[in-house]
Amino acid sequence: MGMPKFHKPTVTRPTSRAKKNFCVSQVERGNAGKKILIYGKTGMGKSTLAAMTPNPVFIGPDNGLEDLDHPMGGQFNVIPDVDTFQDVRDATCDLSLFEDYETVVYDTGTFIQNDMCVPHVVENIKKEKGGRAKSITDFGWAKGYEHVFNEMQLLKADMDKLVVAGKNVIILCQLAQAVKTDSTYGEYFFDYPDLFDKKNSQVCAAFVSWASYVFKIGWAAVEIGEGKIGVSSDQRAVFVKPEFSFEAKSRGSKFKDYPVVTFDNESDNSVWRILFDDV
Repeated sequence: MGMPKFHKPTVTRPTSRAKKNFCVSQVERGNAGKKILIYGKTGMGKSTLAAMTPNPVFIGPDNGLEDLDHPMGGQFNVIPDVDTFQDVRDATCDLSLFEDYETVVYDTGTFIQNDMCVPHVVENIKKEKGGRAKSITDFGWAKGYEHVFNEMQLLKADMDKLVVAGKNVIILCQLAQAVKTDSTYGEYFFDYPDLFDKKNSQVCAAFVSWASYVFKIGWAAVEIGEGKIGVSSDQRAVFVKPEFSFEAKSRGSKFKDYPVVTFDNESDNSVWRILFDDV
């Protein structure tokens, strides 16, 4: 019996390429679109507000626009027949759909994640040991939620292609609330966009980091004494800067003098006139 033969492993060498010559220059403002995340409770006016952005078209698979009146008296422009998560991605990547529009609105990101991406993962991704999962929890050890995170990351990359093409991208989300604990203040409620906020599925954190602007829509409130908060009227407001109790974000100096933008009626587009330099 002969000695066993040992084969030397094959080493793959990187393909040679020309080395870049780097330099220092000043940042130039390009023509990329804006990345905006808006969240609030149902009925607070997210879709209505988004309808007043520059020349928008909606990808609205949850059909939330059917019962709404356009705030400017026109019609909502929509992309119909977007029925699956793959449809959302395919429509997003078809740049020809958006040639005549400046803004693409996803209404809502919460629905796309929960009602489209989760079934997509269950139907199309096999379990590690083979076989099909019966539900998102059937993957074991929260693996299903990790798959959802990965798929939502792919959609986010698709959206970036729109941004590079000069289109504003707006994602509308429902409001979620969590109880957090601070060493100084103890337990408190925190509002954030209703996207997964799990240990191995930080979808919310990924999209908040991605967005240049995160707006919360809520009631314009007044303090009525002894720490109690009361609604002053039916006036609503867009909160554009973060506070202790909610997520918000505004890059740059657009909203330096406008931490809260109130709106009295459905056709008040003040927040967009500030953002798009039409004050």
